[in-house]
Amino acid sequence: MVLLAFHVAVTGVSMATAAAPQGPATQTTAPPELAPHGCAEHIELYSAVHIADQLDSTADWAMSHYRTTLWQDKPSPDRDGRQVGELLPGARAVVVRQDGTHYFVRSLEERTLGWLHERHVWRTVWLDTATGGPCQPKPPGPGNNPIW
Repeated sequence: MVLLAFHVAVTGVSMATAAAPQGPATQTTAPPELAPHGCAEHIELYSAVHIADQLDSTADWAMSHYRTTLWQDKPSPDRDGRQVGELLPGARAVVVRQDGTHYFVRSLEERTLGWLHERHVWRTVWLDTATGGPCQPKPPGPGNNPIW
């Protein structure tokens, strides 16, 4: 109690105010231009069972220890990248764009945007972003972009 009184006396800020986040509000959802609606292409990573078979381990071990890294910039052998997120085995993510052998995706759990190599991807599927069920993409045309 003495520390609380001292903190208020010295700073003029109550502990409740001091505990509140300062600065700009954190964004909890993707920006509108990155929030697809309708039918969107998703990647699906290899399952824990597949990874365990490849590493001669168990599926429980793969789920506990194996992660696919999402990178801020497209990976290059010339430079190290900055890690911005991770995906669990079998996870799905919305494809924002594909560039050669790399996908730029938005994770469904953390809404993190990042790059990953196609070697981690088992398959791509088209899913309704509202229900998560399978869907058929509409053919591209004016005003009919299947991702945005």
